[in-house]
Amino acid sequence: MLPSDGLPSPINRLGYGFRRSVKPEIFLPGGRQLYSPPVLQADTNFQISQMGIPPGQKVVTEGVEGARSSTAYTRGTSNATALATRAAAKIYETIEQIRQINPEKILEEQVSILIKALLVHGASKGDAYPVFEEHLKELSPPRKWKEFASKFLGYGEVDVERVLSCTEQRATVIGCGTLTQRQKHEYRFPLPPSLANENTWRRLTITLAWFSPINSNHRNFRQAALHFSPPNGDLLNLKRSEADHNQVKRGTVQHEILESERVSDYQEGEFLVIPVQCRPDAIENLDEEIDYALVVTLEVKEGVEISIYNEVMVGIQAQIQV
Repeated sequence: MLPSDGLPSPINRLGYGFRRSVKPEIFLPGGRQLYSPPVLQADTNFQISQMGIPPGQKVVTEGVEGARSSTAYTRGTSNATALATRAAAKIYETIEQIRQINPEKILEEQVSILIKALLVHGASKGDAYPVFEEHLKELSPPRKWKEFASKFLGYGEVDVERVLSCTEQRATVIGCGTLTQRQKHEYRFPLPPSLANENTWRRLTITLAWFSPINSNHRNFRQAALHFSPPNGDLLNLKRSEADHNQVKRGTVQHEILESERVSDYQEGEFLVIPVQCRPDAIENLDEEIDYALVVTLEVKEGVEISIYNEVMVGIQAQIQV
């Protein structure tokens, strides 16, 4: 198998997170790594090449005295971490632009959780998923393939540009709120009239993120468990395409991708209802209010003559007027 930008490193830590949750949630590039063959024939150990030449990622480095700029090629998880930090910074800048226009919509204490939600929202297993399915599915327990695949792929590689802007064929809506135990918020996502009764390929991506207080004396650890119920098979005739529906509820971020090419079944003016609920987990009574962020994207293929963005925007404005 040839090296690919879409596949994770085979020497990464592999496995589930706490209580078999998805961990790590996202992947970012760390640079391609080469190995030096053994010098002696009796030696079977390959050594990591430390050369500062390609392949890898070009970074600023300490140069010789008097040099005004120096670069080298490096690889590793530190590079991926730096890219994740940079992506989060770009998301923060976009959030601040939104807050300047609508300062009352996103509170200061909700910014960090919205960054987390948007960072994960751009993740997808993409082309790596069928590759792993071809080679590893037979090793998976029956009916557990999606959960098994998360050991290697998490929620997938991040494409941060997808969450920084929309296109005519892709609309992203964000929401923030506060919940405590046994409360529920319902979000109504307007459906574009041009997609009604059509069999055009479409994808709905929903991401819910929150920070939970912890109880270190309880085996469940997190005190607050939030989740949403995706509109699976309803109106848009969608079907989960990547995540396991149980595993995504075990951490503090639920990220689901649903797709379909079947004929949608709704009329103009209808909307998807996405309920967000909160329950106590590692505690009997949850007294704290939990900030959360919800991000929803509906899209069709680029170039399709359906203006998802404009029609969703009009639908949201109509709800606000009511």
